[in-house]
Amino acid sequence: MNSLTGKSEREVFSNFLKSYVDDFNLLLAKFTDYHRYLLEANRRVNLISRKVNPEDIWLQHFYDSLLPMAYKFDFKGLKVMDFGTGGGLPGIPLAIVNTEGIFDLVDSRAKKIFEVEKMIKKLDLNNCSAMCERIEEVERNNPLGGKEAVSYDVIVCRSVKMTRTLLRELMKLLKVNGYLLFYKAKVIEDEILRLNISIYDDVEISWRERRLIKVEYNTLKRQFGSK
Repeated sequence: MNSLTGKSEREVFSNFLKSYVDDFNLLLAKFTDYHRYLLEANRRVNLISRKVNPEDIWLQHFYDSLLPMAYKFDFKGLKVMDFGTGGGLPGIPLAIVNTEGIFDLVDSRAKKIFEVEKMIKKLDLNNCSAMCERIEEVERNNPLGGKEAVSYDVIVCRSVKMTRTLLRELMKLLKVNGYLLFYKAKVIEDEILRLNISIYDDVEISWRERRLIKVEYNTLKRQFGSK
C-alpha cells in the first residue's frame, strides 16, 4: 500500500497508465503478464533486486520506466535503443505502450538477454527485440550492414553510469537529429553533468525523486566532434 495515496502500487500505476493510453485494459493486462514473467525470470537470473517487494515493481520499475510519457516524449515511428536493459527496463514498458515505435533492447550479459527474449516472445511484442552486445560491437556486428540500420532516433538508459567513453560510443549510434534520454536520481554524479543538457525534473511523483536527462546529438558533437 502506498502511504501517500492510500492505494496499492498497482492502483497507482493503473491510474497513471489510464491517463496516457486509449486501450487501457489491453495494456494493463500486458503489464500484469510482464510482472509475472519478470518475477519468474528473476528467480533464475538476477534481473532486478531480489529484495524488492513484488508489489513495489509496479512503481519502482513500471511507473518509473514510463516517466517519459508524463513529459510528452513521443516515440511513434522512432527507432529506440534501450542500452543496458537488464530485465527489459525501461524498454519493454515503453514498447508495450508505444506500439508504433521500434525498440532494440541491448545488454552485454547473455543470461539476461536470454530471459528478456523469452519475455518479449510471451508478451507478443512485435515491435521489440533483444541483442546481446557490448555497445562498441553493435554497429560492427549488425547483420544488415550500413550505418542507417544501426542509427537510432533515441537511446534510453536507466541503470548505467555514464562516462565520456560510453557517451562517445552512444553518439556513434545516434541519428544526427537524435538524442539520449537518461533516467537519473536527483543527485547526478556522472559525466553528463559536464554537457549542456536539458533536465526534466519529476515534481509530481513524490514516491521517488527522479530526473530525466535529455542530451541531443548536436550537444555530443560539440563535445566529441563528428562520428
